[in-house]
Amino acid sequence: MITEEKFLNYFLNVPVSINNLYGDPFFKVQEENTFNKLKNIAETNHKGIVSIITKSEISSDNIERLKYFNSLLNLIVLVSCSELPSSIEKVNGNRYNSLRRCVETKIPVIAYVRPFIPGLNTTKESIENMLRQIAETGCKRIVVCGLRGSDSILLNSNIEKEKLHEWSLRVKIMPPDVKAYILEFSEKYNLKIYDRTSCGVAAELGLDYSYNPYYHSPQLAGCRNCELKETCFDKQRSFIPTEEDYEFIRSLGYHPTIANENDFEICRVDPQKRKECVSCCTSCFMLKRHAIQLSDENICLGDLSLLRLLVKKLVFKKGVIDFGDKDIAKPKNPFLSDLNLYILNSWWSYSRNISSCYNCSYCIVKHYNSDKWNSFSEECGEIPFYAGKKIWIKIKGAKI
Repeated sequence: MITEEKFLNYFLNVPVSINNLYGDPFFKVQEENTFNKLKNIAETNHKGIVSIITKSEISSDNIERLKYFNSLLNLIVLVSCSELPSSIEKVNGNRYNSLRRCVETKIPVIAYVRPFIPGLNTTKESIENMLRQIAETGCKRIVVCGLRGSDSILLNSNIEKEKLHEWSLRVKIMPPDVKAYILEFSEKYNLKIYDRTSCGVAAELGLDYSYNPYYHSPQLAGCRNCELKETCFDKQRSFIPTEEDYEFIRSLGYHPTIANENDFEICRVDPQKRKECVSCCTSCFMLKRHAIQLSDENICLGDLSLLRLLVKKLVFKKGVIDFGDKDIAKPKNPFLSDLNLYILNSWWSYSRNISSCYNCSYCIVKHYNSDKWNSFSEECGEIPFYAGKKIWIKIKGAKI
């Protein structure tokens, strides 16, 4: 039987994102809440990655406060950069100052280059201008995201859900000419480029491999040019589930089995045809590989993502598909149903959702289940350690 210490250690090592849903972490009404959350999670001696994803300018004073928490946590800042006009994307201050200040104070930082909207920031000149400014800050790594397509579809509040989903899928596509510009200028300005967030984060923090199983899909993840390629492909050390992993997942009320223990396949999906594959890369059920397979009936991507982030191994169930609903990120396991968990693709979310942010026209969040996100102080997610404590007490109580 797994011990309490080992059980809670899984929760102390998940990657957490602070105030990463509706509301920029450094939007004025969010600032103090963001620092309170950093304080709360630091008090548990959290060992996993803690991220702040922002586009607001981080002031010098706030950088000093972040510097303190960087000494306590495995902290990283991701700054969204796009060069979109202010009529499309609003932001407080200068995002490049945030990058520069992080570099100067040795806070790990990555530039998120996104979103791309045709005719607005996809020209060769605009892409070079953006990457040049990023490089001038001293930032060394960027994560790129795909094409959004025209955001005019989002201006209609009565948009059909099917059309909205189709629009959201475009974020997975990077047109060849845009990608070529990014590759050209990242090389010119000595920037390391990543197609996936967890890969860039791992490299910036000096880790050996991504905490998402992208090594199975080198074409989609851009592994060929990745500085982590050699260590990330050390599958014997990194990615084979252990008996302790199985016991841990069983203790959470799931029904895991060993999957494809002696088989291994590489994904060969063309990046330009991503929409033809219905499976989510981080919980892929299409290919044979070392993994943990669940047989539970009523689960969603929230369940799979939760387990993947906890055990750092591939966890899947055949046929579980992301249809874009917000509820798909909340685990359905009845054993966890009373917990305030919300698990994104790459992060355990610990967030306060506010009624409005910058209201950028391309933002998709407000179009999904908007009736559920009107509360100014709605909390989404719990501190991992305390969630683990609650679950452990349940487990012990169930055995009495």
